[in-house]
Amino acid sequence: MALATWLFVAVCARSRIGIKRTNVRPIGRLRSPRADVNATIHLYGRIPISYRMFIYWLALPRRLGAASQQGGPSMQHSRFSVHEIPARTDEPQNERPFKGITNDPEEGEFRLRRVIDTIPEFVWSTLPDGGVEFCNQNWLGYTGMALDEIKGWGWAAAIHPQDIRDLQERWRAALKQGTSLEAEARMRSVDGSSRWFLIRAVPLRDDQGRIIRWYGTNTDIEDLKRAQEELHKQTRLDELFEQAPEAAAVLSTDDRIVRVNKEFTRMFGYEAEEVLQRPINHLIVPEALVESAREYTNQLKHGGRVEVETVRRRKDGSDIRVSGFGRADCELRHIP
Repeated sequence: MALATWLFVAVCARSRIGIKRTNVRPIGRLRSPRADVNATIHLYGRIPISYRMFIYWLALPRRLGAASQQGGPSMQHSRFSVHEIPARTDEPQNERPFKGITNDPEEGEFRLRRVIDTIPEFVWSTLPDGGVEFCNQNWLGYTGMALDEIKGWGWAAAIHPQDIRDLQERWRAALKQGTSLEAEARMRSVDGSSRWFLIRAVPLRDDQGRIIRWYGTNTDIEDLKRAQEELHKQTRLDELFEQAPEAAAVLSTDDRIVRVNKEFTRMFGYEAEEVLQRPINHLIVPEALVESAREYTNQLKHGGRVEVETVRRRKDGSDIRVSGFGRADCELRHIP
């Protein structure tokens, strides 16, 4: 019995290829593989090239022995092949420009201005000599100045008086050397307040390397500057705490030690790791003075202030006379 072969032709836009529905249904039980190929060519040749997609040829062996006896080709395995036919390139393509792209210079400039005005930073540009020629709307809105006031070197009126000299010197140096600018300065807003800004500028050069413009941004860093100042203050306090000539300790509200300085460890003979999170009254206060020490703690909890001449005990059991001072949100100090 002859080989059973099914041929499937996949096309797109069937209504446009000029053949009837019956022409694209599967063709079944062709007489031989050669007849199968001929039918493929016959049917496929009627499909316009631009609509040809794929031909799937699935050959299933059935009663291969009988086929071989009849002189037909012997097939050892079933085969599945895919042939992709490219679309014809000489046919006109329906090309439509993307709506977001325009060839109108005025419309393109208008859209670019809208983008620049939307950027949260202050954007500006200058001529090669450093004179401002453009500022975005955020720059103008923050300062309350008009573009005509800012042009040239008029922008200097928006800089804090204490920062303008240094900024101008840095800007002139960048212009002279042709290098990028990075500086910090305070800018005055329309309501009279000032905020810190990071000011950056880079040059734009032509093919010969000549500077044709400068482009810059001003970024608000007020919150960053405040955080840096707080960190600097805390660092300075930490240094003073560690270097203090008196024994100092920071206590929690339940009288536990949170931190001690070097003099505390020297005076009382404890390492810092030994005293952390331990109640100070149980650590360095003699038993006979615990009740009075608790009264001092109560005064501190109610926002009071404590100054006392008393006795405290070292790790080795010896007593030492100290002058104690303490207040809420402040370390308790013991001065011998």
